[in-house]
Amino acid sequence: MEEALQSLLGVGVTNLKKSYGGGCINKGSVYKTMDGKKMFVKFNSKEGADLMFKGEFEGLKAIGDTETVRVPVPIVTGSTKNSQHFLAMEFLNDLSQVFNTDSEASRTLGSNLADLHLHNLKSGKPINKFGFHINTSCGFILQDNTWTDDWITFITERRLQQQIDLLSKTKSECPLKKKIVDDYWPRLKLKIPKLFDGIKVMPSLLHGDLWSGNAALATPKPAIFDPAAFYGHSEYDLAITTMFGPFPKGFYKAYYEKIPKPEGYDAREKLYQLFHYLNHCLYRNHFGSSYNTVTENTFETLLDAVG
Repeated sequence: MEEALQSLLGVGVTNLKKSYGGGCINKGSVYKTMDGKKMFVKFNSKEGADLMFKGEFEGLKAIGDTETVRVPVPIVTGSTKNSQHFLAMEFLNDLSQVFNTDSEASRTLGSNLADLHLHNLKSGKPINKFGFHINTSCGFILQDNTWTDDWITFITERRLQQQIDLLSKTKSECPLKKKIVDDYWPRLKLKIPKLFDGIKVMPSLLHGDLWSGNAALATPKPAIFDPAAFYGHSEYDLAITTMFGPFPKGFYKAYYEKIPKPEGYDAREKLYQLFHYLNHCLYRNHFGSSYNTVTENTFETLLDAVG
């Protein structure tokens, strides 16, 4: 790893022998350059990890360029001679969670996230399509970020239909798989437009996977990391914040002061959460028991909502 980093950076690199989590699917370690700078390096030898890290690099860069919410500055991606793929980024000091207390940091994070979501709309030359210039990964799934003119098509085809297609190809014989593919999804897909009656969705740059494990208090202000970035509906980011332990109330209060909560949000929240539940079923437990009930309940709730 040191040799590959030194070759790309043109400066000597030392492994500080400090292991850190690299997310749910990667490993991580801290390196120090000869000029005294620390880097956090995520690595993975699995096929396709190079594409995952290239997407994450571009996501971090895009979010950082908005100067709204803090992210670690991406430095370089590459591969070692033995095909160990990696992403090097700024090392953030003094990380601590902001989610167990309603702190000033959590309110700042909510306000900063709203600024991120508003950035494209306030820019002089806003992006008017949904997607991203490169595919990005949520977990290890490579998301289809092909630029799309309307949001309903994007969320239906580029996100949920992709999950259903992947599910169809699995070898699992779980009864829920057949129910989703043959019953739940065909019925829901036709009625997704009803969830957006009276709503005009404008593209916002999203983190894309903003659960509590991907945000922290970093000196001097809160930071988010491990993005699965793309341009989409701002509500998409909020939906996952409530899935695995919600952020503090102050986070949402600060966010909604800048982007008020619209009518029909609760049902759309379930739609966006459905993507993440399906993603967990496919790539975390392969339709074992952990996410079956909540996935089925989410389909039922959505079908009740659209009538």
